Amino acid sequence: MQKFSLFLIKENVADAYYHKSDILFHFLQRYPSLKNDEVYRKQFLYITQEISTDHLIQFIQKQYPTQSVRTSAHQLYITYQSAHIKITVNPTECTVEGSSLHEVEQFVFEYLRSFYSTFFVVNIADQQFGWLSPQRKRLMI
Repeated sequence: MQKFSLFLIKENVADAYYHKSDILFHFLQRYPSLKNDEVYRKQFLYITQEISTDHLIQFIQKQYPTQSVRTSAHQLYITYQSAHIKITVNPTECTVEGSSLHEVEQFVFEYLRSFYSTFFVVNIADQQFGWLSPQRKRLMI
């Protein structure tokens, strides 16, 4: 199983760190072991935006036929075609588990791009990370 953690990064931080994703990765990689450190926690809260758990769960549910999605307390289980995906949504992090990156991309990430544009994805086990969506270009007039 592949496990991906998604963090909703504040837009101003995403703009500043879009091309410095390795710094963001190393910060988020260390977060689980340092979340009790007050300074580290404040930094984490400064760069991340709270995820609306109910809104995100409802959004994902709308993408699939009713019979292919089960929910239970901040979790979604998608069984669609040959895919079996588990999504856990918390205010600070969304975790997606699937058999492959391709499966998760096809059945989850594709939809999340339209939900919010500043999700940062981390796969600690394989040292993979990056932005879910490309940086939006702003029209300057």
